[in-house]
Amino acid sequence: LSYLWWYSSHSSHVIISGIRESSHIYNMSQSIEKRPSFGPIDASKFPRRWDNLVGTDVNYAAKIVKTENPQVNKVQIVRPGQPVTKDLRQDRVRLFVDNKMQIIQTPRIG
Repeated sequence: LSYLWWYSSHSSHVIISGIRESSHIYNMSQSIEKRPSFGPIDASKFPRRWDNLVGTDVNYAAKIVKTENPQVNKVQIVRPGQPVTKDLRQDRVRLFVDNKMQIIQTPRIG
């Protein structure tokens, strides 16, 4: 049994914020229902891009993305001219839309 440590820059204390169970590290704030009951999840089983959603309604696209890939925790809607960060997140999909809220670019993980 090992621990995940978090260091606070506001104090000189190291705080134990999670535990390691079955080769997975969990935040203590995570609910039990979200934890896998056995082994790691094979990410290759889920789609990473959705070419077929270009031209569809944003609400429909968001529903499909969340349904087909349970690892996606955040679906971000990006309107024309809206700035986005360059960070890559494996749990996020951005939906680029036009003024009619139709998907104009292939949604993908990142």
